[in-house]
Amino acid sequence: MGQPLRHGATASQEAGLNLAQWAALLAWRPAYHRQPPRLTPLTPEASTRRYLRATDPAGSVVLQLRRAPIPANDPFLRLQHWFATAGWPVVRVIACFFEVGLVVLEDLGDTYLSPAAGGTTEADMAASNRAASAGVSAADLAAAGAAADSGAAAESGLATEAWPPPPGVPTTPALAPASSAADLSHAAESGLAAPSGLGAGVRRAALNLAVAKAATGAAADSGRGAESATGGYAQAIDLLAQLHRLDPTTAPLAPPFDARLFATELRLFLDTFTTLTGWRGTARAVAVFDPLCDELARLPRVLCHRDYHRRNLLATGAGVRVIDFQDARLGPRAYDLASLLEDPYTTLPAIERQRLRDRYAAQAGAEVAAYPLVACQRLVKAAGSYCNQRVAFANPSYLPYVAPALQRAQAAARDLTSDHPDLAPLLDELVTIWGQKG
Repeated sequence: MGQPLRHGATASQEAGLNLAQWAALLAWRPAYHRQPPRLTPLTPEASTRRYLRATDPAGSVVLQLRRAPIPANDPFLRLQHWFATAGWPVVRVIACFFEVGLVVLEDLGDTYLSPAAGGTTEADMAASNRAASAGVSAADLAAAGAAADSGAAAESGLATEAWPPPPGVPTTPALAPASSAADLSHAAESGLAAPSGLGAGVRRAALNLAVAKAATGAAADSGRGAESATGGYAQAIDLLAQLHRLDPTTAPLAPPFDARLFATELRLFLDTFTTLTGWRGTARAVAVFDPLCDELARLPRVLCHRDYHRRNLLATGAGVRVIDFQDARLGPRAYDLASLLEDPYTTLPAIERQRLRDRYAAQAGAEVAAYPLVACQRLVKAAGSYCNQRVAFANPSYLPYVAPALQRAQAAARDLTSDHPDLAPLLDELVTIWGQKG
C-alpha cells in the first residue's frame, strides 16, 4: 500500500528526483506538463540506484535514477545493448539522459518468477519491497517546466545526450529511430510529439516510447499472475542455458570470478556476521573457506549473470524477462544455476530442483560440475549481502533471509565432506549461532 507524503516534503524530494531529472522528463514526455505522473518507488532505500514507476493515462515506464552523471562506459547500458543484440530478453532502454543520471526503461510489471501458480507480485514481498506511492506536485512540475523552458535542459546536455548511447555502445535494433508514417501517427495519438527545440536524440526517444507502448503495456498487464513453477522456472532454465552458450569475447564484462573475489565475498559475510552476532571464529572460518575458493577458481568458466534469482526475473505475457545484469562476468557454470534453484527468497522442492538441473544439462549440452561447492559459496555470499544491508545501510529487512541461506549452504556442505571435511561442521556452527541470535 502507498503511504502519504511526509508533511513539508515535496513529491519530487520524496521520490528522489532532482530538478534536472524533472526537466529531462518534461522535455522527453510533454504530456507530463498536462497531467503529472503517479510515481511509485520500486526499490528499498539502501539501493545505490533508485527505480520509480511513472504512470499516467497512456501507460507506465520505469525510471532508473543515478546519484551522478552516467559515464559513457556505463556497465548497465553497455551490457543491455550487448545482451539485447544477442537476443537475450533483458529489459529495454527507452531513453537515457547521461548528464542528469536518468534512464527510462520499459515497465515489465512487478510479478517475480514464483514457484506458486499465480506468480508473486511486489506487494507480496517482505518489508524490503514496500512501495510508498507519491503523486507529483504542481510546484515540482512548474519548477521543472521553467527549467526546461529556460534552456536548463539544453545546458545540462539533454539536447544532445539522449539515447542512442555514446560511441562504443551502438543503438540496439529495438531502439532504432522511429521514422515511418505509422510510427509518427501513433506517437501523435499518444501525445508524445517532442518539442521542436529538442535534439534529435530526445525526439527519437519520445517516439520510441510510443512505438513500444503497445507491446510494453500489454506484456506487463497480461503477464501478471501468469507464471507457474513448471512454466516460469523451465523458461528461466532455458534462458540460462542460452546465456551460457553465448560467446563472451566481445561482452563488456566485469572482472571474472577468481579465488580472490570468491574469498572477498565470504570475508564480507564473516565480517558482518561477526558484527551482528559477536561470533569469534573468523580466523578458523577463513582457513576452511580459502581452499574452497581455490577450488572454485579452477572450474571452467562461462558467461554468468551473477545474480540470477527470482527477483531479477520478471514474468510477463511475453515470457520471462531479465533485469539487474550489470555485474555479468565469467564464472563457474553452476553459479547462476545455484543462484536460481537455491534462492533464499523462495523454496523449490528437492524433486523440482533436480528436474530443473536435468533440464539445464539437456539444454546446455553439459553436465554441471561441482554444484554443491558452488552453491555453498553462493549461499554464504548471499547471507553476507543480507547481513551487510543491516550493518552498512541500517536496513534490517533482509535479515529473515539469512537463516534459509545458511541452512541451504549447510545442506550443500554435507555433500562435500570428503574433500572439505571441516566445512559442514563450520556451517552447523554458523546456523546455530544465528538461530541463537533470534
